[in-house]
Amino acid sequence: MPDADAGPDRIPERHPLENKPLVEAIFELRWGLMPQQQGLPVDPGFRIFLGRYYDQVKAEYPVVVDLPSSTVPEEITPHQVRHQFRKAQDDWPVTQIGPGIMTVNETSGYLWDTFHPRLQAAIEAVYKAYPREIAAFHPTRGSLKYVDAIEYNPETCPAPLLAYLRSHLHTGIEIEPLLFEKNAVDREAPIGLNLTVAYPLSKPSGIIQLTIALGKREDRPSIILDTTVLSRKDAVPQEAHEWQQWLLDAHEVSDDWFFALVRGDLLTEFKRKHDTRNVKI
Repeated sequence: MPDADAGPDRIPERHPLENKPLVEAIFELRWGLMPQQQGLPVDPGFRIFLGRYYDQVKAEYPVVVDLPSSTVPEEITPHQVRHQFRKAQDDWPVTQIGPGIMTVNETSGYLWDTFHPRLQAAIEAVYKAYPREIAAFHPTRGSLKYVDAIEYNPETCPAPLLAYLRSHLHTGIEIEPLLFEKNAVDREAPIGLNLTVAYPLSKPSGIIQLTIALGKREDRPSIILDTTVLSRKDAVPQEAHEWQQWLLDAHEVSDDWFFALVRGDLLTEFKRKHDTRNVKI
């Protein structure tokens, strides 16, 4: 049976989900780089920031991993993470930094009640660690991204892809019927899909972007949902304490979009006990 409170015209209340399809939750903070007369812009404070940031986070993320990007010059990797700090070896969550960028990433252990304070702590660590005596610190972009995978195998599912999107994700995609008049093709069953839409937001100020695509998770064919709340330039909080409300607002709209999309049969499936590591609300 469909979820009892998942009516066709309202967003369900948020539930702890035992079988949440979360692949990864990612927060990203970027700050401005210094332009050069020749070449790419640089982050002149990064090398000092690297050591100071680790001092701030090592109690929570003691394991250091130098990523492959750390072997190339910093000036050719602007806004790319180079170093990773993990809670334990090969374990999550992680925080990552590079010239002009910091991220916090979580996977199966995600819970908003623990992820949110991690984000705020990492943001405060950036503000404390960045060497403003060397370069100005000016945040230019913030984003909160959720990537979910919903298993869908066209060879075993009785519903073709576009019909499945309508019935299970409440999303209609209509392709002009005339395109198929001279071809014996099922227009409800495309073999590829990568749809992205973006809409402006007022709270937080910015945009929300939704991508629905075909992909795989652990070699299982799946529908991948990518929901990203993004603020740029003047809409980005400038002080550490201002991020608190931004995070709350970004999470609320992300959750609303997710629960609106999966209301009904999928939400019922996600509430069934399957893997307690994926409990999320």
